This record gives sequence, structure tokens and C-alpha cells, in this order.
Amino acid sequence: MTPATGHTYAATERAADEDYLIVDPATAAAAERPDGLDAIVGELTRLLQGARNVAKAKAALAEARALVSDFADHVEVRSSILQLRAKAGDTIGLLQDLEALFQECPADRTIFELYLRRLIQLQANGQALELLSGVLPLTSSRPAELIERAELLNRIHAFTESDATYARILSIDDQKSVRVSWAKRLAKRALFEDAGLLLEGSVGLNLTGEKAKELLASIDSERTFFQRFRSSKDLRGKDFRLIAMELAILRYSERDIPATLPEQLKVQLVTGNLGAGGAERQFCGLSRLIQAHVENRETGTDPGFASVELVVKEHTRPGVSDFFLDDLRKAGVPVHQMNEMKPVAAHHQAELDADMAHLLKMLPPQVHFGVVRLAPHLRMTRPDVVSLWQDGSCLIGALAALFAGVPRIQLMFRGLPPNIRVKRYKPEYELLYNALATIPGVEFVCNSRSGAIAYAEWLGMPLERFEVLYNGVEFPPTAGDPSDHRIWDEFAARTADATETIGGVFRLEPDKRPLHWIRMAAVYVSDRPKARFVIVGDGSNMADARNLVAQLKLEDRLLFVGKSNAVGFWYDKMDIKVLLSRFEGLPNVLIEAQYFGCPVVSTPAGGAAECFDPGSTGHVLDCAENPCMDQACEWIREYVDRRRHDPEHIATAARSVVQRFHVDRQFEKFHAICRLPLRSLLEG
Repeated sequence: MTPATGHTYAATERAADEDYLIVDPATAAAAERPDGLDAIVGELTRLLQGARNVAKAKAALAEARALVSDFADHVEVRSSILQLRAKAGDTIGLLQDLEALFQECPADRTIFELYLRRLIQLQANGQALELLSGVLPLTSSRPAELIERAELLNRIHAFTESDATYARILSIDDQKSVRVSWAKRLAKRALFEDAGLLLEGSVGLNLTGEKAKELLASIDSERTFFQRFRSSKDLRGKDFRLIAMELAILRYSERDIPATLPEQLKVQLVTGNLGAGGAERQFCGLSRLIQAHVENRETGTDPGFASVELVVKEHTRPGVSDFFLDDLRKAGVPVHQMNEMKPVAAHHQAELDADMAHLLKMLPPQVHFGVVRLAPHLRMTRPDVVSLWQDGSCLIGALAALFAGVPRIQLMFRGLPPNIRVKRYKPEYELLYNALATIPGVEFVCNSRSGAIAYAEWLGMPLERFEVLYNGVEFPPTAGDPSDHRIWDEFAARTADATETIGGVFRLEPDKRPLHWIRMAAVYVSDRPKARFVIVGDGSNMADARNLVAQLKLEDRLLFVGKSNAVGFWYDKMDIKVLLSRFEGLPNVLIEAQYFGCPVVSTPAGGAAECFDPGSTGHVLDCAENPCMDQACEWIREYVDRRRHDPEHIATAARSVVQRFHVDRQFEKFHAICRLPLRSLLEG
């Protein structure tokens, strides 16, 4: 299919590396155009070209919306607005809007690509490839169509399919230009061995043009360098950036670290942001606790810590990345942002031999980010312990901490490993962790035994290599603010006949399964029509959740509280807490509920079963992937009735459980992990 504008992906090399193409929409050729439209389209094009990051895209989107009121329904304007929304991360309803516009303009390649990219982002790969095959089928025998398909697939990072398409092109017509084009794409993905072999396979290849010669020289140079460390066979199909990361880490396998650390430790905790998640809550709570102990040292209590500082990638998005920032500032905990740290090239930080200098230039982007931003900060502040929370921070910070000479580096895992949580998987992780396991002074710490077992099995390491640091739970007060009381009073009046209140406290995100939870409520209320339901939390599934509640006619029985800082107030209203997550680390919400004498029913996600006493304070369902609604309802009824008949028994049992998760115990265990003999790590 040829777009009405005459533009094709294959013909527009200038746009090959852009996130979003800016081309004339299909309707640009219309004979009649409203007065003033050309000026508006020109201004929108300018805004699109300037929207080079999320912040600029958001500003451009606001400006664009103010400009286009008279032409808001015009296809060209809608196309530009959708491009800006995609760049700005304004994704609510974006897929539906793209689909509608694509149906109107199926020949417009910009809209087509945006729609395709959105499907890929949502991991609707089957739907995306079906859409693409309908426009540019792999079975085509026309090389021009296949080239267009291959380049589009490459641009949306569907690399397996792109490579298959390039291979088909060569099977039809083995052109030098196609080999060079494919090799260029492979080289950009740092698959230099594959790119070199592809070019070697072209009989009589005689590259002309400076750019082609430079491409071949760069490919040959990288192959020559890395073949000193790995055979050609072992380099095939491998991203050289990942190999560079692994080799750089292994340079520290015999690093010299002190046998003991100072009596008073300088500690830095590192994570991505200060959003409202459970891991961030733990991260901030532990840092505040350490700070309080440091400040109380003059009273005679020796906390074992000289200072604590936090480093996050960023905390500047209001309501998204700064949820705990005010609490930290009030507690006097210093917080630094990597995004605001001045980047310093590795060779300006330390003397490097030629091999190490080259490896550090070749790192994956996130690892390189840590080396040039976090490492200089660590060199200046010289902490004794760096604690990297969650896989993303481990990727950014582990090599940076080694490069800065930090004696003890903790990899703090807060849930199940990335091989299970597919959306978070990166091929870097397995190489990263197995390389770090050989380095003196590196520790692996999980917040549940279940998580430790899963990481150990994935990485092929002994379970003894992992420490378990359970969450420390600060139990919220039951006093709500006036808005909480008003919301509850109105709901209680609407449901005055209620005999039981089923509660959920979770973010409304896919992993937490809010739609499953609502369907469970519908099944439950069909048997116990006087039950009512309360969900505390917010998230990307909120609109879908409200729609489902309306479809199931539960509006009068189910209350969406939204995000709340008075969670204790809501726990106090519940007869039971239900969690139906697919994935979890160690869910604090189960521990908090028991503190209020509230029994729990949960899927066996992550360390959920370690948070309560199954059979006494709650029940673990059989399956996390596809929990049985009837079984869940049966156990909810069981524990609601148990609590009604013997509330003190459950409350007493729950108190014994929550003692395991007291913040003082977390502090003591964290201190003990920091004090593990460094030489034992060398032996382990």
C-alpha cells in the first residue's frame, strides 16, 4: 500500500532514527483546505520538532491544544496532537484514538506507525504484527515493500521480525545495498559480529561512499577488539554493549577492599524515584529510621551509622515521583537526583588503561548513565555502603559503585526476578548479576524468602548467597482527615443495610488485578447481597475499573476511595482485606491489615504467604495467575464469619505475626547485613 502523500519509510532515510515521523497526513492532498489550516499545521510541525523530551512534549502539547480549537476535528490536526500525546506520555485513551484515526486514514504512514508502536508498547504484539502484515505482508515478493516492512519493524524495535524480513529480501534478491542497510541496523544494536559476518557473506562486496566505508571500519574495529576476549562463535547474536558491561565488572574480581569497615558507617540508598509504591515506602521508611538513630547518637545510643543519604534518578514529577519527598525533608534526610548531577566522562574520573576506557564507552545506556553521573557523586561522598534498591537501580548503580571504589554494595531485590516479571525483563540483568556474584563486597538481599528462592533458581546460585531483609511496617493511624470521614459517611448511608465490608488496598495497575477483584466482588455479592466493598488506591486501570463496576451494576455497593494518606482509617472499616495480585514482593498491605485485626485472603504472589499465618489469620489461594473466584469468595465468607464470631482470636494471632515486621527488626537486620564480615563475601 502506498500512502497518499507519496512518502515511504524506505525512501526517507532522514527519519530513520526518529522516535516519531513527522510527515504530511494523507489528507494533505485534499483540494479544499479551510483558511488558516496551513498556518496551524506549520505551527504544529514546529512544536513536534521541538518536543525532544517528555517535558518539552508536555509543554508543546499544552500549546498545541490552545492553538487548534477551530480545527480540532481536522485529520492533520488530530494526527499532530496524537503524536504530541505519544511523546508526552499522555496515554489514557491514546490507543482508541489512534485506532479511530487509522480507520479513517489507513494510508497515512504516520498514523499507522503511531498505532503500531502503541500496540507494541502495550505488548499486544500479535495484534501489531497482524496489523502490519495486512499492510506490508512478509509473503510479498516485492523487495520495496519488504524493505519498508523491515525498516518499520526495526524502528518500533520488533527486531526479530525485522531480521526475518531482511533475510527474506536477500533470499529473493541478494543486493549489496540491502546487506549494507541490514548491517547498519545490526551495528546500531551493537550486534557487530552479526553485521560483520553479513557483509563478509556478500561475494565481491565493494563498498563505495565514505559512510559505507566508515560503517565497515567501525564494525571491523569492534569485532577485532572483542574477539580478544570471546570467540567469534560466542559473539554471534550478542549485544556487544552487554559484553562490555560484563567484562568491565569482571575487571573488579580481585579488587582490594578493607577487611573491616568503620564503626560508624556512611550509607547511601539508591532507587529510581520517590513514588507511592511499596518498595519506595520501604526505601524511605528505612532511611528515616537510620536518620533518627543518627540524630539520637548523642543520647548514648550507638546506631552504628554516621550518616544516611538518598540518591534517586528523579523526583520532579508532582504526584508521580515525589510522593515521599516531603516526609524525607521533614526527617532531615538528604536527597540527591542523578538527573541533576553533572555527567563526567569515565576517563576524567580516573586513569584508565585502553581496554577499560573502551569498555566503559561501550556500556548499555543505563549503565553508562550511572558511571558518568552516579560514580562522580560516590567518589566525592565516599560512602562505606551503597544499597541499590530494585533491579533498575542495580543496573544503573552497581558498576558505578565499583568504579567509584565503594567497599560494600547491596543489591536489594524487592520482589520476583525479571525473568518472571516479563514486562521488566532486560537481557542485561542475568549477565549483570552473575558477573557481580564474583566480585568481593557485593551482597544479594531479598525482602522475602520466596523472592530469594526465585532469584537463586534463575541465576543458578546457592540460596545461601541471598540474605532476607523483611519489610519494616509503620502502622498507619486510624484518624482520617475530613474528606475521608465525608466519603465514608456518604457511602455508609448508601449501604446502611451492609453486614460486612470487603476491602482492598492496592494500586490500580495490571499486576494488582483490580478487574479480577471487581469480578470477585460481583460473584460475592450475588451470594451475600448485603456485602459492600471498598478499594483504596489509584492507577492506570481506574477508568477501566469504573466502567466494569458500572457494567456489573455495583455502583451502589463498591466505593473507590482513590489515593489516600489515611489508609489506617480505611483498614479500620474493613472486615477482611483481599489481594489478588499476579506479582508481589512482600506486600505491606497484608501486614498492615492484620495490625488492625483484619484477616486476609491473598493469591500466593511473591512473598504474600510469608506475611500472615495461613489457616489462622488468613488464607492463600491456590493460584496467582488465574485465581478461582468461587474459591476466593468461599474463603472470604469463612474469615468474615470467623472474625464476627471470635474477633479476639484473630486479633491475637495477627499481633504475633506483625511483630516479625516491626521497623526496629528491619533496622537491626539491615545493620547486621551491613556488618557482615567482608572477607566472608570473598569466600562466598
